[in-house]
Amino acid sequence: MNLQTRSCGILLHLSSLPGPHCCGDLGTAARSFADFLDRAGQRWWQMLPINPIDNSFSPYSSVSAFACEPLYIDLQDLLAQGLLEPCDLENQPDSQCCKTDYNAARNYRQVRWWKAFERFQEKHGGEKFANEYENFLNENQWVRRYATFMALTEHYGTQDWTQWHEEPIRRCDPGALSVIEEKLAVRIAYHVFLQLVLDVQWRELRSYCNERGIGLIGDIPIYVSARSADTWAAPHLFQLDDDGKMEYVAGVPGDDFNPDGQRWNAPLYRWDVHKEQGYVWWLARFRNTLKHFDAVRLDHFIGFYNYFSMPPEPSPDNEGHWIVQPQDELFERVFETMPHAQFIAEDLGVMNDGVAALRNKFNFPGMEVFQFSFDFYRSDDPTTVWQQNSVVCTGTHDTPPLSTWLEEILHDQQLEQHRYNTGAILWILRSFIGGTEEWKNRFGHLPLPDGRNRECSPPPENIDRYALLRAMVEMTMYSPGNTAIFPMQDIIGAGPESRMNYPGHVDNNWCWRLNESELTNELADKFAYLTWLYGRK
Repeated sequence: MNLQTRSCGILLHLSSLPGPHCCGDLGTAARSFADFLDRAGQRWWQMLPINPIDNSFSPYSSVSAFACEPLYIDLQDLLAQGLLEPCDLENQPDSQCCKTDYNAARNYRQVRWWKAFERFQEKHGGEKFANEYENFLNENQWVRRYATFMALTEHYGTQDWTQWHEEPIRRCDPGALSVIEEKLAVRIAYHVFLQLVLDVQWRELRSYCNERGIGLIGDIPIYVSARSADTWAAPHLFQLDDDGKMEYVAGVPGDDFNPDGQRWNAPLYRWDVHKEQGYVWWLARFRNTLKHFDAVRLDHFIGFYNYFSMPPEPSPDNEGHWIVQPQDELFERVFETMPHAQFIAEDLGVMNDGVAALRNKFNFPGMEVFQFSFDFYRSDDPTTVWQQNSVVCTGTHDTPPLSTWLEEILHDQQLEQHRYNTGAILWILRSFIGGTEEWKNRFGHLPLPDGRNRECSPPPENIDRYALLRAMVEMTMYSPGNTAIFPMQDIIGAGPESRMNYPGHVDNNWCWRLNESELTNELADKFAYLTWLYGRK
């Protein structure tokens, strides 16, 4: 699995998989999806971050940069290992719901996790986990501190460690920690157990995928939560004051995608301290993520060259400013210790020459997004000039599904420029497919059109949406970019209810789930044909 070869894949997060217990996980549905990818000729399965989610269910704001979300544990595997009994998985929550119900999933699963842990402690099953226990502890030095943080969060009733009433614990005093760790030993062991199970089950899924020639693409959020195990254990690495409060916060100014900008309320890094320490925290983070994935997307890559610093509270007099701090040395250290690591630079947003130079110095593929490329004031096809060393996609987890984006364009007739825009996109798409009837007749069966920009009549008013959606997929497939990734929503033509995230909106994000009935052999075969047609298999 190599990002430099012409290939194709699908973006679908674990939580969006179908199956029981209100949330996708590492179980049977994950293997079934891998089988679907194999039949469809796909070489990549891209996911969102697998770190523990926050109260808004976002995987981009986590309690830990190293741990995995326990909701992804496969309960059937715990049953097979003798850590659960058949009666434990009776009275399952509705498995056919089209939305991930994180609260219901956690309520149902926590009881089973605890029973499995108790049986594991009593040596009543879980042999494969026991066999990996010592190696897991030795290879994951972060897990003990993370488990302690989680136990303390339960003990004090809040994840906000600045509110813990015992100052020595807030400041990670070794003597105070040794005393309370003994008191909370069982809860600490429980959280270690959950991460052990996740580690073993993840390696099994990755092996299953790799055996079928499928690589996994992960995602590293550039920032961590202000109230996380990371900021508690190493506050000196972040721009925090002596009380743990953020001196400045991360975010981005307004752009065409999000005119109001975004305030992420995450702490910024003290890059000078990271450099003094040889970037050991970052190296450990990269190594830990690459343990799970064959390639990794670097979220907000722009922040590795310059970051936007905002005051902790919104202020009309100080909206923030860019600070240049290029991280050439960080990536040099990464490749000294992990020479075969593969990264994707999520270089979307306010680009400049410095960001491009950093990306190109290490030959990271950048990203090209269909929805962002069409400004509709041009009469040619912008996908033809995308860079070869790039990951091309119809959309991302932050954009609307392709069908929704198209409908917004077709129905936006309020301004004269929008009427022009609508005509432009239809003209380009019709030129590419040579007419909707030709597309419908040849999809999955006939060879390529003779030319992409042939003359064609202006599009009719009643355009075939299905044909347009498939044409956008085909244009992205045809483009020069080495790796093409398609959100699953765009493959099945899902509507607005399937949008994964709406930046700047807290509610109703991260909840879409795929219906198992949509993973048909017919769909896989059609997509396999397109993959072959454009030389991506």
